[in-house]
Amino acid sequence: MSGRGRKAVLPPPDFQATERIAADGLQVTVLNKEGFERAFDFAAIAVPQPMRCSLARAFAAQSMGWNSHASGEPYWRSIEVFALFLKAQGQPAEDLGDLNSATLRLWRNNHKDTPGGREALGKMRTLLKREPRLAQGLAAEELARPVPKKGKPSKQSYRPSECDQVLLVAERQFRAALLRIRENTALLARYRAGALAPDSRDWRVGTALEHVAATGELPGFPDKAGKVYTRAEGLLRERTVGRRRVGCS
Repeated sequence: MSGRGRKAVLPPPDFQATERIAADGLQVTVLNKEGFERAFDFAAIAVPQPMRCSLARAFAAQSMGWNSHASGEPYWRSIEVFALFLKAQGQPAEDLGDLNSATLRLWRNNHKDTPGGREALGKMRTLLKREPRLAQGLAAEELARPVPKKGKPSKQSYRPSECDQVLLVAERQFRAALLRIRENTALLARYRAGALAPDSRDWRVGTALEHVAATGELPGFPDKAGKVYTRAEGLLRERTVGRRRVGCS
């Protein structure tokens, strides 16, 4: 939009893209369908001056098909991303015609795996293919490669009926676990109070629970060879994980 948002005079039918570029070659003015102006300033793009001018010309040519300022936003963002990429290479090309296939391939590989990166690839591919000096050779072949499409998601969401089933199974498992915790807490309290008959199964379970509460580990017992192994695992299995696992089919 112009400085104060004034409405500009609509261009004539034979208006050319070059007339949208300021005298310094760095500012492109885009008119929306209501005739309001917006200026895109390429002087702020972090690339050498010749490349700024070339990008401005490509942007202006592309803008001929736009009827809103929003149409230019993704192209503008893509140019900024491309400029940052070139700057990170240390020795950016002086102009668009100096871009080689290796640089364009690296640009592609660095941005093909994210939605924002693919958008930048697509918009810059459109702009760079407007550059006559990139119409032939290895760089042209690199630009001719289509932008990778979004890959299929590795995980699929559950359907509503499947979600209901998963929630039902989870609720059952949680309820069973809560009951076991309560039962074990009550049994441990009876063990500590001396209310269990010595050498009974409940007493042995209480002994194991007391050991777990004190050490965080299952008690171990020596086998015939003198090696330590855990017998309490089988003793506590039914009281900790239940008799069987509930599956989700």
